[in-house]
Amino acid sequence: MKKLLLTCFLALLCLVGRYLVASDKVADSPPGNGLVDASSLQSGREEIIPSASDSPDPKPNSNLLFYTQLMQRASDSKVRVTFLPDPMDAFSGAPDFQEYSDSFQAGTLYDGAYGTVWSRISIPSKRPGYLSLYLDEHPVIQNFLAFPTDSIHLVLDPNAGQKIFAGPSYALYELQDRLHTLLEQSMKRTGISIHHREGEKVFSHPDIQEAFLKNQQEFGPKLQLTQINVAEMLQQLALEMEEDSFCREVERLILFYHKKIPDAVLDFLHAQTLADYFLSKVGRLQTLAGYAGDSLREKGMIEEFIRQMDLGKSIPLEFGLDLPFAEKVVELKLKLAELESGLKPESTESHLTSLGSGLERDLMISKWVFRHIKLGKGTFEKLDSLQNQISNPNIREKLRGIVRNVKAGERVGNFGFLDEQGEKVNLDQFKGKTLLINTYFTGCSASSSYYSRVLSRLESALKDRDELLLISLSADRSEETWKRGLASGLYNSDSWIRLYSGEEGYSHPFFRKYLISSAPRPLLIDPEGNLIAIQDLYQNPERLQQLLANHTSIKL
Repeated sequence: MKKLLLTCFLALLCLVGRYLVASDKVADSPPGNGLVDASSLQSGREEIIPSASDSPDPKPNSNLLFYTQLMQRASDSKVRVTFLPDPMDAFSGAPDFQEYSDSFQAGTLYDGAYGTVWSRISIPSKRPGYLSLYLDEHPVIQNFLAFPTDSIHLVLDPNAGQKIFAGPSYALYELQDRLHTLLEQSMKRTGISIHHREGEKVFSHPDIQEAFLKNQQEFGPKLQLTQINVAEMLQQLALEMEEDSFCREVERLILFYHKKIPDAVLDFLHAQTLADYFLSKVGRLQTLAGYAGDSLREKGMIEEFIRQMDLGKSIPLEFGLDLPFAEKVVELKLKLAELESGLKPESTESHLTSLGSGLERDLMISKWVFRHIKLGKGTFEKLDSLQNQISNPNIREKLRGIVRNVKAGERVGNFGFLDEQGEKVNLDQFKGKTLLINTYFTGCSASSSYYSRVLSRLESALKDRDELLLISLSADRSEETWKRGLASGLYNSDSWIRLYSGEEGYSHPFFRKYLISSAPRPLLIDPEGNLIAIQDLYQNPERLQQLLANHTSIKL
């Protein structure tokens, strides 16, 4: 454990050292108005990138150019790129979200892609953020730091299993891809454990257990059977972290790129990667806290582990005006706060508001609120009360509009969708009726279960009642997938008006307004087109029934 603590301490010291001097910025200062012109930072593979301060003044119309080349002669695949400038919560895509899509076209000698196919997507942006690329909805890169005017050429060879970054900004993306690989390798080394209580049957028959154990011995452990014992599991976690070379490997990789990428950017990526690593460890501690239950002794052991291991508490959040806040570091600090409040016990909201005011607390509160809106948890009153605790006016303003959207009485908007005949349908067409809209996507087991347990029962009770319309809204990106889901009968019936988002999926403006990117998410709209409720409906079917009784003559 001492070795690991020393290694991680030295890694953190490299990050924290330059920021130990007290800043003269006030707590409510904005996250920064600077702009890194990343294309000017590197003009060739062997040239050294100058510091961000040497960058030219920001251009009003900066474009990030992403060129994707697929090493095959033809392809009907779709490329989709998302960009999240100045991210505050990547999980919910907040506060701002951009999406661009393209199809591949055949290459020529002129564009240097003869015998292959290529796509070029231009993304207007004035601030750095997170870039993700999907090929037929399969992630190729996820949440890579990107700058306005970056120019990147990504070459994909599916047959050879190769992913190569080229172009002026290649080093930044290549490093992030390698850091992601290191993180994945670290997770794989840990393996998967099946936890069970003493005396609890894991397998239905002794022969099955014997075959399982034999398979693990012959082919190497894929799964481990672990008896729940908080003390022993804490010791095992400490041993794993002590023997893990992850921190050292990250340090070496960062050092390799130090003449290719500005120091502040390297520090940012270093912090984000360490935070991602520690997040997995804190997640395991949360599991152990659940096993501890009411045991004060075991909870005390977990608290002592947190004090000894540090777990990234001292990783900084800010790395200069030209960089966003380290969003993954905020996530780590929030997860630690949730763990510590759960051990007391104390609500996370109370724990957050009891922290000293400042940027760190403001970012943690905003992330907590964004996530609860995305998941449909928490009342408007609770969310609004929390956002009012934020002292930074810029952060509070970004949060306020999204919180206001979930307030009862707010206008929903005349959003358009497609029906089963391919005709456009607007929500205003249903004015005069109370609407129960349920969102889902084909293949979602939670959505099929919710329909079976809750919504199908409503159908029976609402038969021949025309004051309430049932609308089933799919987030499928493919019409074929949507219609396959309709035919299955798992998510709705012909009692519903069945609509879909026209291949926009969760990027449709309706979904983005309420940060919906998971299913199911029901909501109620009154006859004037105003929101009745969207929060705490999926988790609380009784509340849904009560609201229906309050706003219609229907008694369930």
